[in-house]
Amino acid sequence: MNYPPCFSDEAQYKEWKTLAIKSHLKSTFVCTDCTPEYQAAMMKVDRCQSPDVNVKILQMREMEDAMHQEVIEGKFESFSDRWAQMVNQLTPMIVPPPPKRTRNKT
Repeated sequence: MNYPPCFSDEAQYKEWKTLAIKSHLKSTFVCTDCTPEYQAAMMKVDRCQSPDVNVKILQMREMEDAMHQEVIEGKFESFSDRWAQMVNQLTPMIVPPPPKRTRNKT
């Protein structure tokens, strides 16, 4: 078997893995994305590969990492905006001189 027993088949597992990568799930360890309810259901039918894993802790770590990343990105964006403003203020605007007007003699 090329997929964890908590999945119905290999196609379902491949779909989960694709979505996990697209959603930027930090870990592709399936238990990270599990819920305590689903884990309990899989344990009842002997399909949980890691019954000793506390999925609630894994979820909290994943959320903590996601929040940390959002804070870092937010700080970086605000830093970039302030930096751009400062550079714009320090850079003199070069305004071209108005075109010379000449009189046409007719």
